[in-house]
Order: sequence, then structure tokens, then C-alpha cells
Amino acid sequence: MLPEADSDRKRYPLLHMYFVGERRAAYYIWNIALPNFLLSMLVFTSFAIPKEDLADRLSVTLTLVLTSVAFKYMVAQELPRISYLTLLDTYILVSFAFLALVGGQNAFSALFTEVPFEHHSRQVVVAIFLVIHLVVGLLSVQFMCLESSKGARLRNYQRVGDGVNGRTYEFMGLQQLLSRFSA
Repeated sequence: MLPEADSDRKRYPLLHMYFVGERRAAYYIWNIALPNFLLSMLVFTSFAIPKEDLADRLSVTLTLVLTSVAFKYMVAQELPRISYLTLLDTYILVSFAFLALVGGQNAFSALFTEVPFEHHSRQVVVAIFLVIHLVVGLLSVQFMCLESSKGARLRNYQRVGDGVNGRTYEFMGLQQLLSRFSA
């Protein structure tokens, strides 16, 4: 039997319910982040083409840009529409910028025919690639750890608040909670 409302003090029974929802990050890693990483790595194949063949180099890079745009369009249909950028959105956008950077490096390598420029610019591109993926990887691990600890705290939530008639109800499970109301 449910407790009655206290009409003298205008107090009513109140039940707080919390639901814990967790995302499964593995789906997003395997189906979005890994293919995007592989597309970003494929841009290094343009360095195998001689710098004198600028059209061939740029065709490889621009094909990868178009492939990334199509991939982003497909990913956008799967993910919920929200008004802020997630880490995954930021990673995909940074990958676009990286592809554009490599396209610029290809063009400037053809303009500046000196060997040291191309060699140094390749090293800079590789360093930027490594830094981007190191930062994104570390942030991903940090976010997964934070989400895991937040979920553990919510699962172990013991006290909902002051219940009816000054009693405190513990949030152990639905069966235990309902048994307190029926007692």
C-alpha cells in the first residue's frame, strides 16, 4: 500500500528514479575512428609519387578528401544530431584539415624544387599526424575512464533522498524499493 499524502503540511510522496545508460565505445572505434584513421594514413601514399608528377600526387590526395567527405556524410546519418562537437566529430574534422595540409605540402613541393624543403615538409607532416593521433588517443582513453567511473558511481548510488513521512528510501533495486512501499 502506498503512503498517503500529508494534507496538513502539503507534503506528497515522491519517488526519484535514476537510469544509468552507457555508450559502447567499441562500435564507434571500429566503425568510424578506425576507417577514418586508415583514410588519413593512405595520404602518405602520395609521397611515393615523384614530386614532378604534381597532378598524380594531388589526385591521390583529393580523392582521399572526397572519400572522407562521403564517409563523414555517412557517419552523420548514424550519429544523433547534437549542437556541439564530440571528440569523434573533432577527430574527423581535424583529419580533413590534415588531408588539406598534405595537399598543400604536395603543391609546395612541386613549386620549391629543393630537396631539403620536401624532406623537411614530409617530416613535419608525419610529426603532425603522430601528434594528432596521440592527442586523440589519449583524450579517448581519458573520456572512457571518466565515463566508466561515472557509471560506477551511479550504479552504487545508495540514497535517493528524504521519502514520505521523513523516511529515507535506498535505491538498491526496483524490487526492494517497491517492497518498502507495499509494507
